[in-house]
Amino acid sequence: MSDILAPVPALHLPSAEATFTAQGRVAFGSDAWLFWSKAVPGTPVWIVASATAFPAGGIPGIDPGKVIFSARLAAVVEADRRHRHPNPALRPATTSDDGAWTVFFEVEELARLTPPISVIGLRTVQGVSLNRVPQGPLAIHAPALNGGTA
Repeated sequence: MSDILAPVPALHLPSAEATFTAQGRVAFGSDAWLFWSKAVPGTPVWIVASATAFPAGGIPGIDPGKVIFSARLAAVVEADRRHRHPNPALRPATTSDDGAWTVFFEVEELARLTPPISVIGLRTVQGVSLNRVPQGPLAIHAPALNGGTA
């Protein structure tokens, strides 16, 4: 089984962590319906901070291009007719106007990585070594953490 690398705009990550703490689960929007429709609940998810809409002053503790969180895929939920998540409480507060999505991937067991790890050098299941943050989710081999494999 492969893991999932999921890029999320860095500006949403602190709010996502707060949502997870309050709800025990957090949902992220995506247009990659085909990818997520094949994803299996329980699969490890590695959340990488993308530089999309990254504020000029930065975000304390969040570095674009780094895998900030590990989690487990809890569910994949189709958007409602307004392209919103059916349970708004699971969405980070910063995502109230982040666009219209076709699908949402919900994660549980969200844990901050200390230290975060670079996306550079992670390997896709096809064996390709990443040299930048992908624009959408990818199936990857589990990253090595602390000299071992996650």
